Amino acid sequence: MGRWCLPLFSALSVLLVLSGSEVKNSGASCPPCHGYASCHNSTHCVCNDGFQPESRRSNFVKPYEECEDIDECKTKLAKCKKVAYCRNKIGSYICSCWVKIPFLNWFAGLVDIESPECYENEGKETRTQENIWGVVSKNGSKKDFARFTTQMLQHVEMSILNESSAFPTKGENLTFDIDERVVALITYRSLGNFLNVSFFNNRRGIQGIKLNSHVVGGTIGSRVKVGLSEPVFLTFQHTQPGDPRVKHFCVYWEGSEEGGSWSMEGCSFVRSNDSYTTCKCFHLSSFAVLMALTPKEDRVLTVITYVGLSLSLLCLLLAALTFLLCRPIQNTGTTLHLQLSLCLFLAHFLFLTGINRTEPKVGDLIKLLY
Repeated sequence: MGRWCLPLFSALSVLLVLSGSEVKNSGASCPPCHGYASCHNSTHCVCNDGFQPESRRSNFVKPYEECEDIDECKTKLAKCKKVAYCRNKIGSYICSCWVKIPFLNWFAGLVDIESPECYENEGKETRTQENIWGVVSKNGSKKDFARFTTQMLQHVEMSILNESSAFPTKGENLTFDIDERVVALITYRSLGNFLNVSFFNNRRGIQGIKLNSHVVGGTIGSRVKVGLSEPVFLTFQHTQPGDPRVKHFCVYWEGSEEGGSWSMEGCSFVRSNDSYTTCKCFHLSSFAVLMALTPKEDRVLTVITYVGLSLSLLCLLLAALTFLLCRPIQNTGTTLHLQLSLCLFLAHFLFLTGINRTEPKVGDLIKLLY
């Protein structure tokens, strides 16, 4: 029996060496791994951390399968606090929150403000954006929300101005009647979801109003409102596809001690197409510009209005001349008819000349006189 042990042990050793050689040789044939993947154990490719195969299996199913990013925010794999905003990144994620000013924590939804206290089991809990808006709605403090928003806009603009003033000046030189050398233009991509059209007070006579651009802030220096000797032209890209039935308005955020609201004062519409709208403004401050949509007037109705009012003006003019020049028919009754004709002529004329003046003050004056 003992004489068989040595040959058996030798044969087993040879088999182990051969199997190890096969594994080593097979490792040399590890297929080329695509992006976000690496070779594992010199035998096969696996996805890096934060990625998964396209088949969603643990291992590759297809020979040339690629890896795709795992959205930790949608798959609930992210360990962010309820107060934090989860932002997916390529191969990872971050938790964004503003722990220093809980009431303005929603600003962390606009920009990345990463902090260890935004993650689970780190720091103290703060109120969520939904809770903040719930408190505002419950207390009916829409003005308070607008006031804090105005302060936030001013804080962001001043922070950018302070940072920019430390850098050397580059680019084209522009002349302004102000003693400043830093101009800040900021785009708030999500701010329009909060400062929506409910803060636009001059909506009388305007139907179906909507935001149709990102909110853009512009400021020069530390003054609240800076007047310009020449207007500044701002071009905004529409967030919704063009519609020939709409009309665009240019407004800006006017902050005040009582809060703030959208206003058209100092800004006017220049031109527009399906994708862009150009506005002209005579001031810059802690403000934002956007477009409001409203249906355009019907062309047929417009033609009927102009033709009808023109004929009415002609008839009223002939009637007034008749009552004024024909002496045989002049009496107390014709005098009253003359005054009535002149009043109707003036009312029709004002309405015809101001039919396109949609500004609230002008429109209200025409309606009052008419």
